[in-house]
Amino acid sequence: MALYDRNLTRFPHPSPHLSLLAKNPSLHFLPDTDLWWPSYSFRQETGLFIGEDFFYGSGKFQVRYFVPKECVLMKPDETEDANMEILEMNVKFLPADWKRNVLDGYLAAGHLRFMVGCLHFTAEVEGPPAFVHGGATFTAFDQLLGVLVHYYNLYIPHMTLTLTIDYKRPMPLSGTQYYKIWIEKIEGKKVFVEGYIFDMDLLENETELDVATADFEKVNVPPALRRAEIRGIFFRIGESNGKDGLAYLEEEKGRTARPKL
Repeated sequence: MALYDRNLTRFPHPSPHLSLLAKNPSLHFLPDTDLWWPSYSFRQETGLFIGEDFFYGSGKFQVRYFVPKECVLMKPDETEDANMEILEMNVKFLPADWKRNVLDGYLAAGHLRFMVGCLHFTAEVEGPPAFVHGGATFTAFDQLLGVLVHYYNLYIPHMTLTLTIDYKRPMPLSGTQYYKIWIEKIEGKKVFVEGYIFDMDLLENETELDVATADFEKVNVPPALRRAEIRGIFFRIGESNGKDGLAYLEEEKGRTARPKL
């Protein structure tokens, strides 16, 4: 599967960071369009939304997602079809029985619900000279964790309840970083998440971590390589079919006057 032309965001090409991660035999690449609903194109074509997608539409954040090969919740014919019709988008993200079976089997085997990938900040999010603004780092974490939670909950609507970030080192502007995020536990409607952004350029010993071969489910990236850490809670606003959550959003939208753009 192409790593560059399927996503909704532009990514530096060629990227040695992305190429190394793509070689990892334990991971499977999934484009944004297979991980996030409603997609940016869906927003534009349906007219249901009043603006652009905040994260992907800006072009300031460019990201690639990888999931464990044992828990790919998209059929091959779905991930290969780059021109899916709008009506099919709704079907694509339904919590189908086969997806539940794959996820249940993955969890029954004791696996961690996680994602890894690459993140690139453009020059438009500069804070201190030559470094990323802390608010941009926080925004990126919020988006990454939201994708994680929705993916492993079969796209049942969730919203951010709380996030706490620890800034360990300044984030270089226009650089490419790696990230690892995971679901720590689920209690009722609350999903507890954790993760970090790490930088292989800080690696002093090449045998310490090899991105192309590492088992990221088990690997705990050394703190010395981390530029930021995150922990937080997401709250489910929908039930198993997602309808209650969508109804809640429609109700809240109805209480607020839609601004004229």
